[in-house]
Amino acid sequence: GSFQVDLGTLTLVGPKPLQQDKTCISGQTCLLTGLFGEAADGFSANGKVLVLDTCGVPSAVHRFPGAGLDALAGVQLPDNEIRPGSTASVGGIVNQLGVGTVHWSSALVTAPAGQYRLCWCALPGFRNATSNSSSINCELSPDFEVDFGELHLYGPIVMQSRTCVSGHVCALDGVLGYGLGASDRFLVLETCGVDQVVDKFVRSGLVEQVSGSGSRISWGSDFVTAFGGSYRLCWCSQGATCSTSETFSFDFGELSLIGPTTTDQTCVSGQTCRVDGLQGLYLGEDNSYMMLDTCGAATTLPRAPSAGFAWDDAGRGIAYWGSAPLTLSGGMYQLCWCAALAMDSFNTTGSSGQLNISNGCKLAEQHRVTVGTLTVIGTSPLQQDR
Repeated sequence: GSFQVDLGTLTLVGPKPLQQDKTCISGQTCLLTGLFGEAADGFSANGKVLVLDTCGVPSAVHRFPGAGLDALAGVQLPDNEIRPGSTASVGGIVNQLGVGTVHWSSALVTAPAGQYRLCWCALPGFRNATSNSSSINCELSPDFEVDFGELHLYGPIVMQSRTCVSGHVCALDGVLGYGLGASDRFLVLETCGVDQVVDKFVRSGLVEQVSGSGSRISWGSDFVTAFGGSYRLCWCSQGATCSTSETFSFDFGELSLIGPTTTDQTCVSGQTCRVDGLQGLYLGEDNSYMMLDTCGAATTLPRAPSAGFAWDDAGRGIAYWGSAPLTLSGGMYQLCWCAALAMDSFNTTGSSGQLNISNGCKLAEQHRVTVGTLTVIGTSPLQQDR
């Protein structure tokens, strides 16, 4: 051939090999160790690492710390070198020994679970002085053209919505995610990562039944009796210590719990009983209320009008026990609630369809949800012989 003169060795400085796949967990910090690269005399493979969907394409990964730009070593760039959309923290992928670590400081990764690309850009100070790429400052995503592997981010897909009904069992089907498993843990909270459990939720909101793929979670056969409202669905990875609510910091969606909010009411013995201002989430005219000693118990109050039953008046948050006077003895009772019929707009997958609500609200024991205390003003006991 024509090219017979060997002028020497050309060392290409950068990540090596180009398939260095790594894994991080949603809701945790991300640390990549054991990264390798090629160095040469007088040069190291130091540079910046950026997480992207596609290397070199103008974009950013939403909810990844620093828009996906690494913060190794915490070296601060001068303010005049920071461009919009970048971060002030930079660092190297590998040292001159060829082994390095990349991390994104102490910020938690809350980006959508899935597969991303690890992209590299050589810092200007580590390039050959004769390089024609001196205008590249590794501050914008198009500068990161070298794809050296895949980042697997395990966790649920964010912004999922599900619905359950208070007084019934609760199971969520079709939970979407990447890398979910049967050992993952799910928890219902008002705010993910905050030490405040939801009162009256089964097992304080902790899911103990997870399918092998993690796509179906259930609170079992126990009834949820928490107050109606909007709660957060929180996740903790199987590889973490999921012992406190603070460890469930990853918020992947909303759980709408159909049911009443708490309120205390008062009636007077010897008069008709009507309570107003009953509120909650998606209350309907087919819901019913009962006055009982204990919500969910089969024993009714023998002197209560209509055997204690009161239907919601046209879904307006009004419970009325009819024109018959209340003849209960004075005291404190429980105001209890039941969802009577299927609601067409909601189900456990968040799409249209029917909830599995059967048997209506014909029995006292179906009124499992405590709305609040119903105080009856009057004499007690009713038999005070003299």
